[in-house]
Amino acid sequence: MPDLSWVEVAHCGDGDELVDVLVVPGIFESIQLARAYAARLRVDTESGVGCAAELCSRYSFVFRSVIPPGYEDHAIVQELLPGGAKLARTEVLNETYRARLRVAEAERPTGARTVNIHHSWGGGMAAPTWTEEDRRRPELTILSAPAWSDCVKASARFGAEVLAIPVLRSLSTLVVPLSLLPLYRTKIDEIRDLARGMPAGFSSYDVAHASYRQVRKNPALYDDNPLIELSGEQVVLCQGRKDSAVNGPKALEKYRRRTASVKWKERVTLLEFPGDHWPLLESAETLCDALRLGGL
Repeated sequence: MPDLSWVEVAHCGDGDELVDVLVVPGIFESIQLARAYAARLRVDTESGVGCAAELCSRYSFVFRSVIPPGYEDHAIVQELLPGGAKLARTEVLNETYRARLRVAEAERPTGARTVNIHHSWGGGMAAPTWTEEDRRRPELTILSAPAWSDCVKASARFGAEVLAIPVLRSLSTLVVPLSLLPLYRTKIDEIRDLARGMPAGFSSYDVAHASYRQVRKNPALYDDNPLIELSGEQVVLCQGRKDSAVNGPKALEKYRRRTASVKWKERVTLLEFPGDHWPLLESAETLCDALRLGGL
C-alpha cells in the first residue's frame, strides 16, 4: 500500500521563518481544508485584514494535510476497511487516522516552527496523541470546533444514520448545502470549492457514515479531561456559538469553566466565535487571531 499519511498542499507568505502548518481535517473536508486555510490567509493579507500581512511578511507558511482514511481510491479503501458498509463495526478509522498523524508529525521539516490545526472529527479524535513526556508536540495547536463525543448535536448524529441508508442519501445533497452557506458567503474560491465538495465529493457515503459512528468513540469533554492542554505547547480553542454540528453553548460553557484552572491559564486560550462550524474560514481575522494568540 502506498504511503498516504499526509500531503503538502499550499503555501502562503514570503518571510524568512518557515512555519509548518499540519491540518487534521474533519469527516468531509479532506485535503481541501488545508487549501482553504491557506487561501483565507492569502486573501486576508491582500485585503490588509488584521495582522495577516504582518504574519505573511515575517513567515513562510507551508500547509500540509493529514489524509483521513477513506479519501483514497476504491481499492485502497477496501484494503483499509474491508466489508464496505460494515465499516461502522470497526475501530480502524480512528486508529488509521491517529497512525497517519503520528507519521506526519515525525516527518516535519527540520528547523520549522510547528502549528497543528485540528478541525471537528480531526480535533476530538486526533488531538490526544501526545503524553506529558512527549516533546514532539507542536508549538501551537488550534482546535477548531472539535467534535468531542458528548458535544456532537443529535441532528448531526441523525444525519450520519441517514448516510447509511442508500435510498435516503439524496437527502444529504439537499440538507447539507444549507449548513454550508457560511462558507459560500466568503466569496473565496478555495473555500467555496470546499463547500461544493461536501458531502460526497471527498468521501464515500459508507466511509462518512462509519466516520460519524467513530465520533461516538472520541474522548468526552468532561471537566477533568487533560487532553486539550496536552495537545500543544500552546493551545487555542476556537468554537462557534451557532455551530451546526457541535453544541456550541454546551462546549463553550465547559471551556469557560476550565479557563480558571492553573493548567489552562498557562497553556490554553479560548477564542469564542459568533458563527458556525468553520470559525477559521467563515470570517476575516479569526485565523490570524488564533495564530497570534498562539504566539506567532
